[in-house]
Amino acid sequence: MQFLHNLGTRVGSVWDSLRESLWFLPAIALAVSVMVAEAAPALDDHLASPWWFSTDADSARSLLSAIATATLTLTGLVFSITMLVLQLTSSQLSPRVMRRFLRDRNNQIVLALFISTFAYALLALRNVETESVPTFSVWLGFAMAMVSVGAFVRYIDHMAHAIRASSIISGIGEETRETIDRLYPDPIEGDPDGHEQWPAGRPDREVAWAGGPGVLTNVSLDRIEEVAERCGARIAIVPMVGDFLPSGAPAFQAWGMLDEEATGELNETLVVGSERTMLRDAAFGLRQLVDIAERALSPGVNDPTTAVQAIDQLHDLLRRLAGRELAPEVRRDGDGRWRALLRHPSWDDFVALGVDEVRLSGRTSLQTNRRLRFLLNDLMRVAPPERRNILHTELALLDESVEEAFAQPEDRRMAARPSARGHGD
Repeated sequence: MQFLHNLGTRVGSVWDSLRESLWFLPAIALAVSVMVAEAAPALDDHLASPWWFSTDADSARSLLSAIATATLTLTGLVFSITMLVLQLTSSQLSPRVMRRFLRDRNNQIVLALFISTFAYALLALRNVETESVPTFSVWLGFAMAMVSVGAFVRYIDHMAHAIRASSIISGIGEETRETIDRLYPDPIEGDPDGHEQWPAGRPDREVAWAGGPGVLTNVSLDRIEEVAERCGARIAIVPMVGDFLPSGAPAFQAWGMLDEEATGELNETLVVGSERTMLRDAAFGLRQLVDIAERALSPGVNDPTTAVQAIDQLHDLLRRLAGRELAPEVRRDGDGRWRALLRHPSWDDFVALGVDEVRLSGRTSLQTNRRLRFLLNDLMRVAPPERRNILHTELALLDESVEEAFAQPEDRRMAARPSARGHGD
């Protein structure tokens, strides 16, 4: 059972990383194209090309050679365009948004189609003989080439739309909403942040992280529960998912006795990577949007409208979180006593992440100040009373920022008026 829990956690993390790779789908497509090309002689005995498609040996060789050359050229062109887009979006918006383009299924499918067409055309070329022309195999290569041309046109159109700031921002918002719905599906019941669930008193033991430094991306909480029940202990994970975990830093706190075998098993329950992911880290979505807003509000860019678009998504995400249970994730034994515990960011953490840096970066922007005020006023209406203190604090800080940033009374008056668009009435 322990092996299965660990395996499930590792597989989930590996699958998430494969979704961001440009080689995974092309590698599968390459393997499939090789198998189809090897089976082509048998297919020619049972399948026929369309009535309008006919060719001789020389024409078939020329056609397949041209297909192989053209698709290889298109593959290089697609790769170059993708790298250029990654560079532009990284410099203009945020390096964190690169992962969105790496995960883009359209880009991966286009590369897979071109590589498989190239490989198929080369392998099918071997079967063309002067006395026997595999017409169906040649026609299949021709059909793949035509599909590749259509896919290239679709790719250009897709990239022209995907590179827009509004598309990137809305895509990050959608992915974050999916993560929120997966991690925090329950409405508020009782204490909105569940602080009473965190254990009181000093732990009996701390277990240090024995692996290399990196960002905590996933946790096998079920495996930790099994270890805790076996030892009769309670175990809490010190870092939250998305936190950087240095080598030798405290990773677990235990109330109760742990044997040496248990400490080794606990280290195996954590997955540490080079960067944050959206697998179990909703705050990373807000982090990306805040980064985009800050970059847009920097003096070198000075694009408050893009910042407002990012605030629009932050508004929706915080509005969803306002009514969700954000308590630590807990595993309990049959008697209802907690055994394993993983903290999540609190409501105050999410609000501070979504508002503070944007407020400071956009302190002289009328659009930003008005849009943030609208966001906070709206959250005041939907958040439960226990979660409004942080909103009152943020509004007070926003008032102080307006007083300091705008010298003219009329500007201060305008900046103090909330607006869903950042401008107008």
